[in-house]
Amino acid sequence: MRNQLSPTQVKGLVEFIAATVDTPSQVGISSSFSNLDGHWAAAFVQVLVNRGFISGFPDGTFQPSTTITSAQSAALITNTFQLPDSNYLNKFKDVRTDFWAAGAIVNAANGGFLGGFPDGTFPPGRNLTKVQAIVYIVNGLKCSGSNPNGLRVY
Repeated sequence: MRNQLSPTQVKGLVEFIAATVDTPSQVGISSSFSNLDGHWAAAFVQVLVNRGFISGFPDGTFQPSTTITSAQSAALITNTFQLPDSNYLNKFKDVRTDFWAAGAIVNAANGGFLGGFPDGTFPPGRNLTKVQAIVYIVNGLKCSGSNPNGLRVY
């Protein structure tokens, strides 16, 4: 069954040039995370860690294949783009004001990166899809494209 997104959940148009690789190449880059040594994304992850945009898990790993939630993505976006804090934390009816990522969710929403569902919710524990991640970045950075089918590749 395919995931269907309504037009209110995906805003804007994105144009992509897609390339596929059958087996990502292993690189000889070491990382501050032992489970990333030789991983194809180690260099990218290490740059983001060095700049303070992301960090690993409490056990000292990075877990590149682990899914992230909508709440975690909002925290990453807020931290990476240094979005201003908002005092209004009641933006989404399913995000408690004492939830660990409530501020980040509101800040990312106010920054134009993400929006909720038509019913006024933003399920913070829902796993983030690749399409949602792309749309968050495209919306927040106000990118535009001319190919309305650009997201279909994902």
